[in-house]
Amino acid sequence: FLNTTSYNYRENPGTGLTERETINGSDPSTYFNEYRTSDRTQDGFTISNGVEWYINDSASLTGSFVWKKSNNSSVIANNTFQLDQNKDLIRRFLRLTPEKEDDKTFQYALNFDKQFGGNSQHKLTADFQYENSQEDQFSSITNDADPSQRIQTLENQKRILLQTDYVLPLGEASQFEAGYRGNFNVMDTDYMLENYRDGDYVINRGLT
Repeated sequence: FLNTTSYNYRENPGTGLTERETINGSDPSTYFNEYRTSDRTQDGFTISNGVEWYINDSASLTGSFVWKKSNNSSVIANNTFQLDQNKDLIRRFLRLTPEKEDDKTFQYALNFDKQFGGNSQHKLTADFQYENSQEDQFSSITNDADPSQRIQTLENQKRILLQTDYVLPLGEASQFEAGYRGNFNVMDTDYMLENYRDGDYVINRGLT
């Protein structure tokens, strides 16, 4: 019987700066300076269980289960300053984008191993793996403290792996090998964008 449990926590702060000059033909140039800060946190845990059953001296069956769960959050702030030709402030823009993400993954696996005649090179293996993962993202955008947009992305993915291999040694330098491998993947994504209008959020049907 096998068991592994792990937990992780991360913080990833970041900063960025963009300075841009706009040449307006015969009119004086204007300048845009953007200061970007981000604060990202992630915490999650993983539980892995497995058991191996020795059917006889030459065959075994292993089953395992993995469960992962993580919560991620971030806040991105964009401060943009519009300056005139003398580098005096014309206008300041503040854009905030908080985001939350929840991830879950379930994975099941079965592995069969059979050796023939006590020869570890003459064997049959078969593997089956099923995985179901969910990723939900929620974010909102405000401009100068005024609500602007809300975005929701719900993603569900299912994967199935089927694989079998048969190996038969033919002398010391060659062997016969036959097998099959199949990967099956289904993904569903539900995306919704809402724009803030007249004191309420309205679904954008063209992008949802």
